Amino acid sequence: MFYTVAKKLNFTRAANDLFISQPAGTRHIQEIESHFKVQLFERQGSRIKLTAAGKQLQQYAGEVLVRYRQLEFDMGPSY
Repeated sequence: MFYTVAKKLNFTRAANDLFISQPAGTRHIQEIESHFKVQLFERQGSRIKLTAAGKQLQQYAGEVLVRYRQLEFDMGPSY
């Protein structure tokens, strides 16, 4: 959820893309923020933007997704 929100900068569109409710997606982001004790997004009414911590997490999440895709390819049916 975080990575999709970070890419779209919109909670509702991200939730729709992931087939979850917007409140569930927001709770997920709040849980991450609570766990790391940081704010990931600056909220300005209905607009959001990444904080410095959010940008750092976006980078790490992107790296994890790339590695996961590579793992899926490497461990695919021909393995």
